[in-house]
Amino acid sequence: MGMFYHLRASPWIEKSLYAHILNLTASWQVKALSLDEKVGSVTVTVGIAENVLLSCPTCGKTCPVHDHRHRKWRHLDTCQFTTVVEADVPRIMCPDHGCQTLPVPWAGPGSRYTLLFESFVISWLKISTTDAVRKQLRLSWNAVDNIMQRAVQTWDSPAVKHHSPHVTSVLMRSPSKRDISTSPSSLIHRARRWNSGMIAVLKVWRVTQKPG
Repeated sequence: MGMFYHLRASPWIEKSLYAHILNLTASWQVKALSLDEKVGSVTVTVGIAENVLLSCPTCGKTCPVHDHRHRKWRHLDTCQFTTVVEADVPRIMCPDHGCQTLPVPWAGPGSRYTLLFESFVISWLKISTTDAVRKQLRLSWNAVDNIMQRAVQTWDSPAVKHHSPHVTSVLMRSPSKRDISTSPSSLIHRARRWNSGMIAVLKVWRVTQKPG
């Protein structure tokens, strides 16, 4: 907390730090930072920089702003404070592709968590169970599962599938305790032995972790 208050003495440094952490492009800026000590949270407000021309994410054509959608994402904690990123995300009107929501550099489409937070969750899942991770990070089981699903989609490429035929065959049958250990470290060890990708680990593990 001491470091956080030290940064508060210099707003420019503080905003620059979060802009760097969130991997903001030139189009985006940290507009404001607020600390709620009673609740124990930090809110990072991000917005489009002034005089920025917005483009259709599909074709790249410069388009006018149609409206905005207020969004929030959970980010990695700032010391002991829960950190939330919020932004009024522009939607543009493309003459060819209609109304399009601009992608944000800090989070994937449809996610309620920043990319760094999701990466942190996945790194924990390598060494722990879904239940332990969700309790430690104050998440629901479905939230952790959704993060896992997005990781699966990210890693689910033809190249990875081509190099993991053994794991693919495992995925085609119902898992049992004889086939699969529910320990993530055990699955990762097997994936390395099979020369497979992380996608296979996550797919198999998701099946074993479903409640009920």
